[in-house]
Amino acid sequence: MTQYAVARLAQLDEHRPLRVQAGSEELILVRQGEQVHAYQGNCPHAGAPLDEGVVCGGLLVCPWHKAAFAVDDGVVCEPPALADLRRYKAWIKGDEVWVDDQPLPATEPPRHSDARCFVVVGAGAAGSAAVATLLAHGFAGRLVWIDQERQPAYDRTALSKFVIAGQMPPDEVPALLEADALRKGQLERKYGKVRTLNSQKRQVTLADGQQIDYDAC
Repeated sequence: MTQYAVARLAQLDEHRPLRVQAGSEELILVRQGEQVHAYQGNCPHAGAPLDEGVVCGGLLVCPWHKAAFAVDDGVVCEPPALADLRRYKAWIKGDEVWVDDQPLPATEPPRHSDARCFVVVGAGAAGSAAVATLLAHGFAGRLVWIDQERQPAYDRTALSKFVIAGQMPPDEVPALLEADALRKGQLERKYGKVRTLNSQKRQVTLADGQQIDYDAC
C-alpha cells in the first residue's frame, strides 16, 4: 500500500465530493466538518462519477439514478445501487488530506445459526434488492431465490436504453449483483415459475410441481 497527499482541506466543500487520484485509483473525498472520508470514484450501480453528485442530510447522492450512500461509512441506503462503496483510509496531516491507495477490508455482519427459510420470488430489481439486503444484514437461514430466467439477475433498464440503441450486445448487460455477493450465507438460486403461493400453509408450488415450505416469502 502507498500513501498519497491528494488535496488540501480547504479545497473540500461539505456539499460536494472532490475527485482525486491516488496512484492508479480514482477516489472521491467527502468532508464532514474536520473529518474526511475517501471512497471509490464511481457509483457501483452504473459507473456514474460520484464527484458530480451531492451531499445532503448525511447522504451522498449519485448524479445519475439517485442511489444514496451514508457519508460516514459508504453503506448503500437507497437503490438502485445494491452494493456499498469501497472505503479507503483517509486522514489529515497539517492542511493536507492523505489517502491510502488500497481499499479497507469490507466488514461482514455476524451470521448466527438460523433454521428459517426465506423465499424471494423474482429476480428483477425488487427481488435482487431483497436478496442483497438479507445477505448484507447477516441472514443465515436458507434463502431460496426463484427466477423464471436461467440468466442471473441483470439490469433490465439497459435493455431499453443501450441494447435497443445498438450500443451494447444483450450478453453484456450487467448483472445486478456481483458474484461475490451471491456467495454469502445459504443462498440457493432456483430456476422455475411459481404456480401458486399458499400464505396459510406458507408454501410455494412451482410449475413443475416442486413445493417449498417457507417461513417468509
